[in-house]
Parts: sequence; structure tokens; C-alpha cells
Amino acid sequence: MPTIDDIAYIYNALPTASIILKANAPHFSIVTANTAFLKATHADLALVKGKDFFDKFPETINNNTLDSMIMAFEQVLLLKQAYKIKNYKYIHNLSEQKQSTAVFWKIEVYPLLDLKGEIEYIVQSWEDVTESKLAQDALKSSNELYEYVNKATNDAIYDWDITNDHLEWGDAFSRVFGYQHNSKFTIDKWSEMLHPKDLEYTNKSLSKLLKDKTRINWAIEYRLRKANGEYAFVQENGYVLRDNDGNAIRMIGVLQDITERMKHELKIQEHLERYNAVSKATSDTIWDYNLLTNEIVWNNDGKDIFGHRRANDTYDWWKEHVHPDDLPQILALFDTCISQQRPRWIGEYRFRCPDGSYKAVLDRGFLIFDADGNVIRMIGAMQDITERVNYIHTIEQRNLKLSDIAWAQAHLVRAPLARIIGIVQLLKGDDEKGADNDERKLLSYLDISAKELDEIVTGIIDKSII
Repeated sequence: MPTIDDIAYIYNALPTASIILKANAPHFSIVTANTAFLKATHADLALVKGKDFFDKFPETINNNTLDSMIMAFEQVLLLKQAYKIKNYKYIHNLSEQKQSTAVFWKIEVYPLLDLKGEIEYIVQSWEDVTESKLAQDALKSSNELYEYVNKATNDAIYDWDITNDHLEWGDAFSRVFGYQHNSKFTIDKWSEMLHPKDLEYTNKSLSKLLKDKTRINWAIEYRLRKANGEYAFVQENGYVLRDNDGNAIRMIGVLQDITERMKHELKIQEHLERYNAVSKATSDTIWDYNLLTNEIVWNNDGKDIFGHRRANDTYDWWKEHVHPDDLPQILALFDTCISQQRPRWIGEYRFRCPDGSYKAVLDRGFLIFDADGNVIRMIGAMQDITERVNYIHTIEQRNLKLSDIAWAQAHLVRAPLARIIGIVQLLKGDDEKGADNDERKLLSYLDISAKELDEIVTGIIDKSII
């Protein structure tokens, strides 16, 4: 599972206010919170980190919303599934302004599971819907303000006359989704624009809202087909007006195009899934070194790292297991990459096993730098290449032996050959005048053959020298 720093990095990229808690009921200690949450709640991470959630965000006096938050925690711990609170009212005490303000939140509480399927952390995602709620109240009281808002926003505001089944859309509906709405726009026409996979649950949710006479707020996300045939991710918030008998007669709401946000969140999820898949599929040892904390996270939770039952999560542990003769070269490689801001490095070294033996390792790393050019993380993979190195070493030894054999054999052959050449030269010098033609030819052939054989032996000696 990614480290809490990795998780915090991911959530800080999201616009949704999020706080991450330990699953240590009933405390639910605060681990971290993203920038959006701290800004929305006027909180200081240094003051709330490590504290109990309900100590820092206590129940508001005369406010019964605490029970829904406790129930959310209980359901997540029990079912390991997300739990939503659609309208959570919380009053912030702003000490700096010496005043209090009520904020309405749409909260989703969900677990983050480890590789064993156990709850590692609990995440709360808070979305401030106060502004939307106040805007809806204002729209009810002033048609003029309704028109101004229509022209000013890119959110598609609508007014649904339920009795006469007609949807009146604001100008943003045409700008964002490309539809013209001069004629009557029924709820069935809107339903036809829903993505087939979102159609059933969206219609059921709307039907349930209208039938429940106690409900007035609706919040949902779905995909809506645009005029060009593409689908946009939409977040809809609606407000239902009812008559004295509780029957829904009118619904005012807003459609927000959240396509870019969803693509970003899906991309992050895809990266997390890809990392988990690679970690499970590869035989390489994947590591993630945080230079700010001096900690290393290993895949498979550090188990069975080159025979070690469990790897230590510190950089010093890794250094202690690199062969002393190889360590200076590898550290020098690190320093070079960091000083030159080279994002990738590759090196070979020996890594000590529990029994004292060493494995040959091919290690590849990727460096991550911050905006100031300082390296903050390294991610890489260690591959066991012991068999390959041993194989190459065996071949080299065999080649050396063959070279020795060739050199020795060539010298053994050359010694008598040299004597033959000398004797031939002697015979040619002494007997050439008294020899007949046949004898001279034989001596000439013998001389040529001996010299050719000498050239062959000399070539073998030259090639045997490494």
C-alpha cells in the first residue's frame, strides 16, 4: 500500500476537501488533511494532526448532526464501504473574527484498505454546499436575481415545473452542453440524455426523492450526453418545493460539468491500480525511497527481499547490505545524478543475503525533484541477475582455459617444426648441387609445407593471447 506521504500527495492534488484518519475507534486520530480541507475548515494541520477527530471538530450545541457522523464511522468500520452524509451542518467558531458561521457539507466517508483488505485509514471528503443552498434560496425569492445568475455562471441552472412537466434551463445549459431549449423540455427528454449505465439508478434516485415528502435536497453524479454525442460527467444539486400536503410541485437545481475533475481522479486511481498490479506481477523488488524521511517502502510490504523475512524501511539498512567494495561506486552514482539532476540511473552491485552470501543485483532508479531542483524521492526496482553473472563468469573461465590450451599446443607443435625447417634449409644448402631434379623438388615442397605450417601455428599463438 502507498505510504501516508504518497496518499497525502495524491489528495492534495484534489479540489475536494479531504481529511485522513486512523481507524482507531472511538478516537479516529487525525493523520493528515489536504489543503482544501484546511482552508475550508480554517484549521491548522500542525494543531490538529494526531488529535482525536471529535476533539477538534466537536458537536455543535443544539445540533443533532453528530449522530450521523458517528453512524458513518460505524458503517464504514462494519461494512468496509463508503457512507455518505448529504447535508451535514457544522458551525465553525472563527476565533480570529470572533464570530461563528454555519456551513452545510456533503460528506462521504470511506475506507482505504491495505493489501490484506483491512482498513488502514478512513477518509472523509467534505464538499461545501452552503453557497449552492443559499443561491437556491435566493432564486426562489427573486426572478431577477435568477436571470443574473443564469448569465453569470457556467453551471446549468434549471427550474422544473413538476406539475406541468416542463424544465426551464438557464443560458449555461446551451453553452456547456450545446442544446437549444426553445420548445417544451420534459423530464423524459432529460432522461433520454443520460448514459445508459447511469439511467436506472439516476431515475430511481429521482423517483425516491419525489415520493419522500420529508426530503427537499437531492445530490447526484451521472453522465449526460451533450449535443455533439459526447458524455460529460455531471454533478447535480436540486432543491424540491412541496405543497402543504408534501407533494413535490417544483424543483430548482444546478448541473455542474465535473468532467475534468473526474478525469483527474480516474487518472490517479488508474496510476494506483497500475502500481499495485505491477508490484504483484513482477519478480523484481520494487522500492520507493523518501529522501525527506530517509524511509524506504518495499513492495509486498518488505517480505522475502532476497531471502530476508522482512526488510527494514530505512535507507541505512539497504546500505549495510550492499557489498563494501561496491558501495562507494553506487553512492557516487547517486551523487552524480543528484548534482546533475539526471532523472534516471542504473547500476550493478552485490547485495548480502541472510546467510552471508551475496546476490548480484541490477538496480534501476527514477529520481523525482521538487520545484527548486532538490531530489525528494527515488523509485526503482532491484533485479536478481546472479544466474546471468555466474553464467558469464563460467564462459569467461572456459575461454581462458581454451586459450591456455591453444597456446600450449601451438608451442609444443612449433618446437619440432622449427627443427624441421632448419634441417630442410641445411639439406638444401649442402646437397642442392649434387641432388637430382626430383630430390630438389621434394626438398622445395618440404620447405614450403613447413613454412605454411609455421604460419598456421604462429596465427594460433597470436589468437590465443587475451
